[in-house]
Amino acid sequence: MKRTGLIYLICSLMAVAALVITVILLMIFVRMARVENNTIVVASESTSAYYDGKPVTDSGWKLVEGELGKGHKLDVTVTGSRTDVGISENTFSVAVKDKSGKDVSKEYNIICKPGSITVKAKRLTLVADSAMKMYDGEPLVADGYTLENPSALVENATLYVRVSGSITDVGTAENVITELSIVNQDGEQITSNYRIKAIKGELRVYSENALIIKSGDAQKYFNGEPLKNDEWELVSGELLSGHELVVSVVGSAVFPGSKKNEFSVDIIDEEGNYMTQYYDIVKLYGDLIILEQ
Repeated sequence: MKRTGLIYLICSLMAVAALVITVILLMIFVRMARVENNTIVVASESTSAYYDGKPVTDSGWKLVEGELGKGHKLDVTVTGSRTDVGISENTFSVAVKDKSGKDVSKEYNIICKPGSITVKAKRLTLVADSAMKMYDGEPLVADGYTLENPSALVENATLYVRVSGSITDVGTAENVITELSIVNQDGEQITSNYRIKAIKGELRVYSENALIIKSGDAQKYFNGEPLKNDEWELVSGELLSGHELVVSVVGSAVFPGSKKNEFSVDIIDEEGNYMTQYYDIVKLYGDLIILEQ
């Protein structure tokens, strides 16, 4: 009889334990199902900007999917930031709070979709100096350069440039920018944040009997019409007997700024044969300047 009672007691305890486990599992399942049904998707904004040495941020965000329970609100902190050229996520954190400020995020399945922060390289154009002189047996060098768009450099940045080129005898040689680096005010390299175009200059040594030809200058205020000047002059040098100089000035400017008044030169003899290759011709370009109103 005692044995039967003990078995009954054990069976009863097992039944109670099974019931408790079932209730706990059911509660967990119900909670998981509720959380799954309470899925919300939050996304941060995307933004882009050209490099200026300062952090690029965008604190915007939006709820793109799902709904919050009554009295609940989103607490979103956007932390994404990027300074150098490239792309990174606009990171952020999300919490859901009730009316009293209590964190109830566990009641939701929160999916975060970060936007992107894109920093684009600025364009920088440098032109190595050009120079010319009459032959004197000494090397001609020009180690200077022109920065065409200085406003593209960030504030207090320093540009280090080396220009290499030399010529002694009559002829021409390239003047090339061989080294270039940019550092910020803290001495940090920021060269990679620029898309740099380096334009070669020209070094020219001409002979004493060279033909030096110059095109005309002109300027006017902007009116949308082309500015031209087809005048030219032989500054120095002489043609051989029976030879004729044919100059075609083709320079033209329309928009505010300055352009070279370009031209071409040919030399022909009495029979119409081209003799240009037998002369040392130096071109001096006039300036076509359009002024802003």
